[in-house]
Order: sequence, then C-alpha cells, then structure tokens
Amino acid sequence: MAMSSRSCSLLRLPRELRDMIYRYALSHYDGLFYHRVEDYKANFYSSEDAFYEFNQLKYACRQLYHETAGKELIRNDLIFVSRPDRKGKYLERPTGVQFLGFLDMCHEVWRQRIRRVWLRNYCKIEQDRGENPRDLHIIIDYCKIHPRTTVFWELSQINWLNCPAILISEGLHWETAFRGTELSSKCAKYKVAWIGGSQMVYTSLWRCWKSMGPRRGGREIEDINVPNFRFMPWGRDQFDEKKFRQSIDTQEPTLEDEIKKAWLELVREWYTVGM
Repeated sequence: MAMSSRSCSLLRLPRELRDMIYRYALSHYDGLFYHRVEDYKANFYSSEDAFYEFNQLKYACRQLYHETAGKELIRNDLIFVSRPDRKGKYLERPTGVQFLGFLDMCHEVWRQRIRRVWLRNYCKIEQDRGENPRDLHIIIDYCKIHPRTTVFWELSQINWLNCPAILISEGLHWETAFRGTELSSKCAKYKVAWIGGSQMVYTSLWRCWKSMGPRRGGREIEDINVPNFRFMPWGRDQFDEKKFRQSIDTQEPTLEDEIKKAWLELVREWYTVGM
C-alpha cells in the first residue's frame, strides 16, 4: 500500500531515527569540501579529492533528501580550497572568490544556516593580492550581517613549522595590518623584530584602496573589528604544542623562560580561536 507523503515526513520520525540520520548521513567530522564544476551547480564532498556528493540520502529516500537539503550547512564546517594543482574553471579561483560565488547561488534562508567557513589557500597570499581586498571587504560585510556565521581565513605564510620567532613576528604584523593593534610595544613585549616588508605587504592587502582617492571618497579603511571573522595560522589540525615548545628551546636557547612561555601562550591562542 502506498504511503502518503505526509506520513513519511522526517519530522514525524522518532527522535532517535532523526538523530541517527543527522549524525551518520549529514555530519562529517572533517568538514565538507566545496566543489563546483558547472556554472550554477555546486556540491559539498567529504574530502578534497572525492568524486561524489556527501549527502547520499537521495539514493535511499528522495523525500528525505529533499527534506534535509541544506541541513548539512548547519552541522558541518564548510571548507573552500585553492591549490595550484586543483584544475577547473571554478576550482582554480582564490577561496574568497569561491565562497562569494557559493553565496551568490544561495537563497538567504540557506545563508542563514551556515555556521563555520574555512578559506584555505595553498598559494602565497601575495600572488592574488590584487583580488583579495575587494573580496575580503564583501566577506567582512557578510559576517556583519550574519553574526551566527564564523569565517576563518587560514594563512599559509604564518605556520607553526616556521622559525618560532618568525611566526610570532609575522602574526603580530598581520594583526596590526588588519585589526589595527599597536605593533612596536608588542614586538618589544615578545622580543621579536619589526619587519617593514611584511608590514607593507599585509597592510596593502586590506588598506590598498586608500590610494584610489576619489573612488573611495577619501575615506579611511576601518580596522576589522568583526568577532566572527578570524585569521587562523596554517596547520591547525597538525599543530603540536610539545614540538613547538621544543623548537623554541632549540632555536632560541638564550631566550628568557618568561618570554618562551608568552610565545607559547600566544600561539596556543591563535591556533584555538584565531587572530
């Protein structure tokens, strides 16, 4: 006997079954990877190299598939990746462009469901500095309008595997360029060098529109004080605090214990909540 569509509604299933569907069919511990090969069609996969859509409920029950469409946006981190070896009309674009393209295809109801986004660009940030300021300003505006969404921009050049002193210095320069924090006193506090080249490059990424004059009305570019937009050092999943501490001891043997502790606490904070 054919069952009515109403009796098959997901919301009418026992809670235990609903929770199992959410947990096993709509949740992935590593997050979902954005993949787009057609103009107006995008999917999320379980890994960078997967070849099929993560949500496979349509092969079990098409009605459940339609009823749960978009719920994976709430339950998973969404990861946008740009790598030199990733080929395709849309996959070669910077992660900010990919994310904005996805938002452009989404109804506002779907945008409201997004909780955590990771922009993971394997290319050095200087290579696409001409595009990033415009994309970044739009993404910041999106974060202001959608406070329940947190966007993490992973920084490939700020990596815990680098020299600890360089990591601390680069991170402080980045915070100053984008957040407007005071730099000289922080460099003195953590006993790291001020690097003019880094400061110039990072500042240009966010504030280069100042030089455009009348087209910006002569306005100053504001600091990023949006709490749900975070900069994240590279390699969060692989960060090993013990190895990082050993690296400090090996490369900075004369550094005072108090400063070593301050370095460790700062990097731990960056890898936990971002910058």
